[in-house]
Amino acid sequence: MEGWGGPWRGTYFTALEGSLRTPFIMRWPGKVPAGRVSNEIVHVVDMFTTLAHLGGAEVPQDRPIDGVDQMPFFLGQQERSNATASRPTSPIA
Repeated sequence: MEGWGGPWRGTYFTALEGSLRTPFIMRWPGKVPAGRVSNEIVHVVDMFTTLAHLGGAEVPQDRPIDGVDQMPFFLGQQERSNATASRPTSPIA
């Protein structure tokens, strides 16, 4: 069964917009601003890095980790996600 990516092409396991744009809801009273809506991109690989940071864990240094910490964005400390500003560049063009 495939989901619907709206007007974007692609499905899971592709690098197309339909696989990257995944809506989610975050609720953390007193931390995440209530009622905030954003169209910024947060990739699923960012959740690993973000949750590791939140839990006080170190991100492995012995392998490439593509995720970036999105906690400042989630907490409303910045309007834009870190998805484009600090995304590591892939060695494959």
